Amino acid sequence: MKKIIVIMVFLCLADIATAEQFELFSGMTTSGEGQAIRLVKSLKYWTCQVNYTGNPDNLSVSLMGSLDGTYFQDILNITQNVMKDGRFFTIITPAPTRNIKGKIVSIVGGVAPKVTMICEGME
Repeated sequence: MKKIIVIMVFLCLADIATAEQFELFSGMTTSGEGQAIRLVKSLKYWTCQVNYTGNPDNLSVSLMGSLDGTYFQDILNITQNVMKDGRFFTIITPAPTRNIKGKIVSIVGGVAPKVTMICEGME
């Protein structure tokens, strides 16, 4: 009986936890889109972090969303003039979507720059 109660409590807590984190691309070196990710449920509020190495002079990325998984539109564009290796962070609200992917719009300068984009969505 105790095992059943513990499992039920765990399932209830899992349903309450509404944030999910996604790595949209990792180590990309040129402009282009990452793979599309189909979400289990539509998420509305987004926070994204972009990590980069190679000292690019300018970096522009976007978070793209789609309701049907076919037509993707930019939810957010971020352009950053950068001086050294590091990261930048942004918050977007609200933008409900069921499918997401990241895109490097442009990357200028640097020595073999690599970019990773991680976003977390919440209901």
